[in-house]
Amino acid sequence: MNWFIDYNAEQAAELITNNSSIESIEKYLVFPFGVKSNFVRKIKENLKTKSEKKYDITIIDNMINNANQDNFYQEDMIMVRDFEDRAKQLVGDDRNHWISIIEENNFLIPNLSGEITRSKWEYAHMIFQALRRVYDLWEAQIPVDKIINMLETEDGLYDGMAKVRMESLIQQYLDESFKLFNK
Repeated sequence: MNWFIDYNAEQAAELITNNSSIESIEKYLVFPFGVKSNFVRKIKENLKTKSEKKYDITIIDNMINNANQDNFYQEDMIMVRDFEDRAKQLVGDDRNHWISIIEENNFLIPNLSGEITRSKWEYAHMIFQALRRVYDLWEAQIPVDKIINMLETEDGLYDGMAKVRMESLIQQYLDESFKLFNK
């Protein structure tokens, strides 16, 4: 019996995805007695694609929100690992979309101005490590000039300490010969 009589497979998957959390969508991807119908098989394929897109949005949103925090916890560190794991799977337009989002959101780097917590400094290191590995895998160049431009154009947002810290992170993970300041 076709429960989604008025829907095609893509519409049925959209209906389920829009009205479900990522975790509950996964239950629709498991059919205990096998998939006998082409319609159900197509729903399952569409659900998988749509749940991946929904998960991508969740990861990126969390990473953007994390960049605005002062204290970081274990789940924030796990999210960086999830971000990196998911980024490794992306190809084509999805990859280009992530690159745009990363660059538009200050490379997901937290503001390192003033006094910062140890967890914020560790999180910044994790972000730089993840970006390095992901961009290497994607065979893409991290535009260090855009990171520097970010530091200089965000009017008053980044102080001298933030610039020193960013220089250190860039040297450690992106370009060991990089000098932000003439020494």
